[in-house]
Amino acid sequence: MERLDAEFATERALVELRMRGNETQKKLADKLNTKTGLYFEGGKRPCFPTISYIAKMADALNADAEIIFPGRAGLKK
Repeated sequence: MERLDAEFATERALVELRMRGNETQKKLADKLNTKTGLYFEGGKRPCFPTISYIAKMADALNADAEIIFPGRAGLKK
């Protein structure tokens, strides 16, 4: 379940980034040189965007992509 939460949070952040950039799915798909647009937005097939796709999307929207791995409570150092 935690894995799905992380995936949904990532997808939600990418959609919000696209919308803040005033980009339609079609316009962004053209920038990304793909026919399908944001394949996870339509919900037609369960796919999680790859790190390289996230980086390309961020670049197309003039944004930076940053991945943070927060520590877990109780982990020993």
